[in-house]
Amino acid sequence: MEGAASFNLFQRCYADGGRHDFVTGSRVPGPNVFLDCVAINTTADIGPHHRWSTGLLFDNISGGQIRVQNRGASGTGHGWAGGQTLFYNCKSSKTDIKVESAKGSLNWGIGCIGTSKLGTGYWESWGTEVSPRSLYLAQLKDRLGETAVQNISTKAQRLGGIESLLKTWAGEGKLNEE
Repeated sequence: MEGAASFNLFQRCYADGGRHDFVTGSRVPGPNVFLDCVAINTTADIGPHHRWSTGLLFDNISGGQIRVQNRGASGTGHGWAGGQTLFYNCKSSKTDIKVESAKGSLNWGIGCIGTSKLGTGYWESWGTEVSPRSLYLAQLKDRLGETAVQNISTKAQRLGGIESLLKTWAGEGKLNEE
């Protein structure tokens, strides 16, 4: 996503062997949500990629490196990847999670689990998931009611995490909750 990408919901995504799975490009104004997604065998980080993407929620994402940071002059002069980015109940089983915040901006890591936490962003409940399980689904219910949640989610999402279901499915055929 690059430029004027707003109001997008990406959910139940699965990636294997990808580079920069579940990312945004430059100057993405948000809001945008990645919900209940799994990346395995990753080769680069998950999160905003470069030049000030804002208004991002990564909700129950499982993968490799998960980061929002100042990328400095890397690539094409990426600079600050994002502002107002929240990693909520995200998991990185093999590496760290990094949350940095630029002056005048705030980025959060809440209920995240990884090998270590890096960065001076806002951290809460490191190493322990928080309730509600999904911030996006809870806010959708508060805003538009339970019917809206049922319209966009699966039974497995409403009952709990679907990480193991997504790994079993691995992107092949129809996602079967049975």
